[in-house]
Amino acid sequence: MKFLYLCPLVFILLLPDSACAEDGKGDTSAVSQEVRSEKEEIKKEEAPVIQEDYSLVPSIISDSLQLYREQGAEAFVESILKGSALEGDRSSTEELERLKRVEKYYGKLLSHKFINILKLAQWYKKIYIVLQFEKGPVFCSIDCYYTSKNIWIVPAFVFNTDIEKVFPGVLLEQYLENNNKK
Repeated sequence: MKFLYLCPLVFILLLPDSACAEDGKGDTSAVSQEVRSEKEEIKKEEAPVIQEDYSLVPSIISDSLQLYREQGAEAFVESILKGSALEGDRSSTEELERLKRVEKYYGKLLSHKFINILKLAQWYKKIYIVLQFEKGPVFCSIDCYYTSKNIWIVPAFVFNTDIEKVFPGVLLEQYLENNNKK
């Protein structure tokens, strides 16, 4: 019975398009405008939550992510913790094992996207990233500290497959607000 109620509705929705095609008087400019609008919507959805100048990302981050794609988790952890208090620490070994477990289930790292840079001081930034693996996303936050030796180091980083355990609620709320305005 429900199907009978839906059929007339579908027919009515399809009628204007088929009528235009049959009489040859359809307005193609309206159709092309509709296609352009859909493409613009897709572009809006691909935009990051906050537009930032990602040249502000310290090279230790981008270089380490490149090493991850090319050489794997071990090269990444070694590179990202270079010069920090965690370099060679037991906790870095635990983080490496955690990343290897992620790779076991999610496959190889394909790419990354910087979502936000939180700059709290000239010498401290927190960077939020989404990592694209073969079988799903992994969410990451990395703390960056500018030392008295004029280099950036990473005193802490977090990876998780659960976005809510890595990204702050404020960032997620902002994303929802931006998408609800569309």
